[in-house]
Amino acid sequence: MSRALKTTAALLLAGGLLAPPAVAETPKREGFTLTLNIGASLQSVQPKKSDGNSEVGLAGLNLGLGGFINPEMAVLFRISGSTTKQEVGPGIDATYLHGFAGPSLQYFLNDWLRLEVGLGMSIIRAQAEAVVFGQKVKFEGDDRGFGALLAAAATIWQNQDHQLYLGLELVPGFFDDGKVLTSSVVFGWQMF
Repeated sequence: MSRALKTTAALLLAGGLLAPPAVAETPKREGFTLTLNIGASLQSVQPKKSDGNSEVGLAGLNLGLGGFINPEMAVLFRISGSTTKQEVGPGIDATYLHGFAGPSLQYFLNDWLRLEVGLGMSIIRAQAEAVVFGQKVKFEGDDRGFGALLAAAATIWQNQDHQLYLGLELVPGFFDDGKVLTSSVVFGWQMF
């Protein structure tokens, strides 16, 4: 390397213009934690007595509240959901809400990757509006069953108290009349 290039690099380093990459702060995962995320979902409704269908929709705003039991593990109460519009008949669109509510366990494999597993209640709610004999008629129905939450997330930025992440959430729900599987890609924030 030429002397002029070495001198220029030394001056830039001394001036802070060509600094080495900053070392990320180690997150302090202790006490209370809060997480929020939102994204896109694929909701697959699979009734027992008819053909199923899948539609793309909105995931979230999903919420988690809890606390760390050690720096690698947190217990949270999670709410995760998705909304889609699906055609259920000629000229009849229904809005489906599929959600999960229950406790979950979050485990940090390292500062950049984490897994989460939860068991709880799954809810499916359908609302539709149709014109019958010239009158608008609303149809509504809901069901509750057993649900689960399986999630993985990769940190894209963090400091001691916060992180931004990209994640994948799978929420299966099991009901008397069938099952629903929601797969979501989410962008989220977590406070430590």
